[in-house]
Amino acid sequence: MEEISVELLGEEQDLVHIKLRGRLDTAGTGEIDTKFTAMISPRGKHALVDISEVSFLASMGIRMLVSVARTLGRRQKRIILYGPPSMVTQSIENSGLKETLSLMGSEVEARANL
Repeated sequence: MEEISVELLGEEQDLVHIKLRGRLDTAGTGEIDTKFTAMISPRGKHALVDISEVSFLASMGIRMLVSVARTLGRRQKRIILYGPPSMVTQSIENSGLKETLSLMGSEVEARANL
């Protein structure tokens, strides 16, 4: 089974930077949901999330990301996901939530869109 992890890469004045790895299916999302949400939501900052090592994104993973996006949106903050593999991009596009979950190709592009 593929290892799922969430890592805090850094925190700046108005930004928290996170990396997700592994399969965001029901089991994987259940394992990291609370930790991921706690790393972002209470801080009330924009969130940059590196998803370049997310190998699979199911509906539970999308739900987790949308929940954080909505929490941040209430504070006029955004979550920007960057570096998605093509399968993950396709999952987000198929969900109809591409506007809620901003996708960028790179960290540089993500930072430029804050």
